[in-house]
Amino acid sequence: MEILLEEKVLLRPEDTGTTVWMPFRLEKPAGMLQIHFSYGPKIVEDRELCRKLLLAGAEKYGVPELLDGREEELEKFLPLTNLVTIGLRGPEGFVGCAHRPAPEQIHRITAERSSLPGESRGMEDRSAGPRGLYPGVPLPYPGRSWGRGDGSMKWFAAEMHCHTVHSDGNFTPAQLAASAREFGLDAFCLTDHNTVSGREEIQVEAAKNGLCVLPGTEWTTYFGHMLVQGCVSCLDWEAVSKDTLEEFIPLIQRAGGVVGPAHPFRPGNPFGTGCHWEYRIRNWDCFDFYEVLSGENPARRYYNQRALAHWTSLLDQGCKIAPTSGIDWHRPLLEGAVYASTWLGVSGELTPEAMREALKRGCTAVSTGPLPLVSAFEHGPGETVPPGPAEIRLAADLDRRGEIWRKWQIIPREWRIAGPGGEILYRLPFREGRPQTALLPSMPLWCRAELFGDVQGEEALIALTSPFYRGTSKA
Repeated sequence: MEILLEEKVLLRPEDTGTTVWMPFRLEKPAGMLQIHFSYGPKIVEDRELCRKLLLAGAEKYGVPELLDGREEELEKFLPLTNLVTIGLRGPEGFVGCAHRPAPEQIHRITAERSSLPGESRGMEDRSAGPRGLYPGVPLPYPGRSWGRGDGSMKWFAAEMHCHTVHSDGNFTPAQLAASAREFGLDAFCLTDHNTVSGREEIQVEAAKNGLCVLPGTEWTTYFGHMLVQGCVSCLDWEAVSKDTLEEFIPLIQRAGGVVGPAHPFRPGNPFGTGCHWEYRIRNWDCFDFYEVLSGENPARRYYNQRALAHWTSLLDQGCKIAPTSGIDWHRPLLEGAVYASTWLGVSGELTPEAMREALKRGCTAVSTGPLPLVSAFEHGPGETVPPGPAEIRLAADLDRRGEIWRKWQIIPREWRIAGPGGEILYRLPFREGRPQTALLPSMPLWCRAELFGDVQGEEALIALTSPFYRGTSKA
């Protein structure tokens, strides 16, 4: 075997959030390229350094439980670990990234198989073992006729943010698809970090489980993470600065992707480099959706409360952006924890294209409990409503996924209609069995339905819908 490159690099704390490229050249075609990659130390042993980093991060990102410096709270975030990822750039630009936690990795790349691709090929690595190469053909989902909403609309439960061993998840694609079925979902999105290498395998596994899958990626950068649903290749995030993301989003959308910020108010380094949204956006209407709820027990998380407030402020500015939720699913769900799902409104059968269109149209709802079925006259969530008095019809499907959310001790108590500034415009006690009506004397700039109640004994937000908008449709 010919050695093309052997390099050792010393990285310092100030190198956090930077990229070191090490060029090599193939003088002639090769049957296989093998990359041995390792780094250390994995665990940061200096506890005083860890403490300083955590306190600095807590102050920068406003992490409530750490702001008073209590040692027992700091201990929950220890040990801190280093993460160094390896990427590959070819003659035509960025190919992909192996965003994996193991400090020692071996990657093999051939014309048919690769563990580092952004493009769809098979995958093989030392830690996970070989997995098959599957044909990249679209696989139809056997749409379910029981989806129901306003008559013409069917609603399907989906998870929009999932990871596998193709990046830093614990799931194989087969395990993720089986877990999604067990969780009572109809569909999910595969969003491994900076790679779409699992696309073909996940299509096969989803079909085996009777599920629809929309492959995508989580665009993972130093300045924020962005979910890209429905895109079949990876664009080079290295070329993007804090001020130029908006120039790249149309390129992704023209390539078939729909985009939205992921967990925008989670803390960044040292908690998770790039997890906090730092891109400076001039026109937020360029996004198709916004992940307003993230992780387990989402209504309790301070970063989700900030995300909801920011999304509300964007609606006040006239933006039309659909809400979504994301477990950020890397491993089996925590016993006893509560999780939200995104409901997608589809006018026909459930397909990957229908999922993408639901996100583009803004026909979504987010819920840890029952599916909210809400309309304004004949209009559904995400649609525009004429000026003047507005009649909002409110109902909830208590059967769909009831066996999932009832074990979380979720009890709906009250409907609320929220408008600009998050102001509550109307309240109604929740009643089972029949639709209810909220009458607004004048349609505001926007309004959305919210369902509140008991979640494991505490009052909390259970569900919300995409807004109804006054006036013209989003172009």
